[in-house]
Amino acid sequence: MKMRHVQTAIWQGWTANLLMIVLVSVAQADSIEGSFSNDFGELIYSRDAGLIGLKDQELAIGLFLNEDNNVIPHFTVSTEVLKDKLPIQFAIGGRGYFAALTEPDDDVVGVAFGASGRYKLPFDRLPVLGQFPIHIRSSIYFAPAITTSGSDIEIIDVDFVRGEIELTPRIHGFAGVRLFEFDRDPGDDTLLDSIIYGGASFTF
Repeated sequence: MKMRHVQTAIWQGWTANLLMIVLVSVAQADSIEGSFSNDFGELIYSRDAGLIGLKDQELAIGLFLNEDNNVIPHFTVSTEVLKDKLPIQFAIGGRGYFAALTEPDDDVVGVAFGASGRYKLPFDRLPVLGQFPIHIRSSIYFAPAITTSGSDIEIIDVDFVRGEIELTPRIHGFAGVRLFEFDRDPGDDTLLDSIIYGGASFTF
């Protein structure tokens, strides 16, 4: 019971900090991304991690909501490991989750590790597609039970494939397929998302 109170306090504190950072960062944000489907919505702010004293890294702060009233603030810190290697981009990093789940009713804090890759399709010379660069992106983050609170809970967050099109230099549209799950004992998993989604990002 005491641990549950601690987790709740952490979640509430993180939510408050998220709102404060968003308000401070909006005017200087590198990008704002919104994604949605019939089952969930997610908003992510991304910018240089110099805000928290980390050089040459990216900080992403997000909030995930779904139709079952699961609320999951999260943050990601990543660093690019293939710099200046266009058309391929590859990054590794860590992601923290502060989840308030409804089925079952539980608060879960977890730290995941993972990687993401992005590839620019070679359509530059085509008459129409050359005006709208297209990228294919994929990512995976996994938190083993040892890095999560609760009993034998694992977090699986996978973007299997995501297509992105540059509509303007500042606006990108995208669509993809994602699996987001809190894996427990057999038959007691919390599946947050496993569906095609779409969205857009705005760069400032």
